[in-house]
Order: sequence, then structure tokens, then C-alpha cells
Amino acid sequence: HFYNPRRIIFVSKPEVLDRICRLIQFWDISESNCWNVVFINEYTALDSVLGENSRNLLERIYNTPGNNKTDCTPSIDPLKVTKREFGWWYQQIIKLGISIAVPDISKHYVVWDCDLIPLKRWPLFMRNNVVDDVLNNDNGHNLDLNAVPTVAVLQKNGKPGAFELYCDTLKCTLNIEPVSPQAGGTFVTHHMVFNRQILNKFLDTISHNCQDLPWPIAIMQISNDHPRWSEYLCYSSFASRTEFKNTINFHPFDKYGLHGERKRDGTTFVKDVLNVIFNNHIPNGGYSIKNIKTLLSHMYCESASNK
Repeated sequence: HFYNPRRIIFVSKPEVLDRICRLIQFWDISESNCWNVVFINEYTALDSVLGENSRNLLERIYNTPGNNKTDCTPSIDPLKVTKREFGWWYQQIIKLGISIAVPDISKHYVVWDCDLIPLKRWPLFMRNNVVDDVLNNDNGHNLDLNAVPTVAVLQKNGKPGAFELYCDTLKCTLNIEPVSPQAGGTFVTHHMVFNRQILNKFLDTISHNCQDLPWPIAIMQISNDHPRWSEYLCYSSFASRTEFKNTINFHPFDKYGLHGERKRDGTTFVKDVLNVIFNNHIPNGGYSIKNIKTLLSHMYCESASNK
């Protein structure tokens, strides 16, 4: 709705990909925005690096305590914070390793969490700290050296307890301190504009710091002792503090995050309210941005454009 990517890559289970494939035909996509759509089976996405049944291998590591190859000790008792499920860890690895399954992915690529719904467009690149409409209308297809990947800070504070553990695992895997946006908020941004060169260096550093294990295995072993990890916080801190310069920028929290809505049980909440508004009838192709704006107007009795 707000961007015009050269292609969209969906990574999920086969049954979900099949559902998306059947929904696409109902999407309101003009001919000029008829993107190249790629479907990646999450069960085999890392096979070329870890061998067949890579997902099963990582799940076995997740379920085997005592495999951590680092000497890090969490600053907060990890027993006080529930360890996230395997799928939560695995989806972070998929985001970092998508170039394994899509070797010709762009030098800069955007990962967008499927539960992040934008109601306003924010530029994904800036030039000399200034938004360049020409650059962003091009969607990064022809970037120059001054084009800086830019994310919107959407979360004011991390979840108490969990965020501290994010910071612990950052120090554990990369030996650096966490970075926070200067104007406030966190780099747990729910989307990221990755630079492949920096990302590869980031992953090599994780491997080096974990006895040269393949980086997906290293991250999954860390889950045995550390119940939380943030791919976005780790990458942002790495890109901000290493020899790389002008490789990541951000829109301040007040610009796009201040009026955002965070629903930790958002799927059930939105589904229930939309069913009330639309009389339990799900439109062909699923709910559109227009439907979501109708929902917010109904909830707040105001223009959804203010959210």
C-alpha cells in the first residue's frame, strides 16, 4: 500500500504459503505494482548451510540444555523470564539468513514483521539526514553511497525483564554494549532495513565469538541459557558501533511510534473487533488497510490517520 518493492518474499510453513497464494488474486494491485512474489518454505530455508532437515537440527539444539559455547552469565535470573518458544527464536534466524534461501536478494533488503501494520508511510532511506523523495519513491533500487537505511522507532520502552535479557545476549554474542536511539525508544523496531555486507560481518562475528560454530547453531545454543534475544537490537547496535559508518538511521519515536497501538494479543483482538464491524464476513483477500482504518475509527471515534 505504501511501498513499491521489486519483489515480496514470504517465508512460512507450506500451508500458510498456500493460503497466501490463494489470497493474492483478490488483492488490489495495479499493473505497475504487480510485484514479483517469492515463497520460501521455512522448513528448508537453511538446508544449504546446515544440511537437510536444518530446522529439526536447530529444534533439537533448542531442546538440549547445556550446549551454550559462551561464558556469558545473564544479569537477570533467566528463570524469572519465561523462555520463548522455538518458533520465536527460529523466525529471528530466518530474518537474518534469508539470503541463504534467496542468494540474489538485494544489497539492501527490508524485513517486515507480519504483525506490524503501518497506517502511515515512513521513508526507508535518507540522504545526508534528509528525506529524499526521489530516493524513496525509487524504493532503494538505485542507491548511492549517501543513502542510509532508516527505520522508524516504534517502541518507547522494552518489556521490563525481557529487554535487559536482550541486552545480555547482545553482549554475549557480539561483545558490545546495546545502542538506543538518541531521541528515546528502542531498536526493537519490528522491521529492519538490512545491508547485506554489514549483516554478513555481523553473522561472522557471532560465529567467531561462539567457537566458530555456524551462526544459526550459535544463536540457538545461546537460547539454552538466555531466554531472550533480539535480532534487530543486535544488528542495530553492531551497525552503529563498528567500523561501518552511516549505515543505519532512524526516525524518532515521536514521529511514527507515539500514536501507535501495541496489542500483545493483537491477533485475537483485531479479529474479534473486525468480525463485529464486518458482521463476521471476511472480505476476499483478507482485510485491507482501509478495513484496518475503519476499525480504528470505530474504536477511537476519530480519524485513523491520527494514529
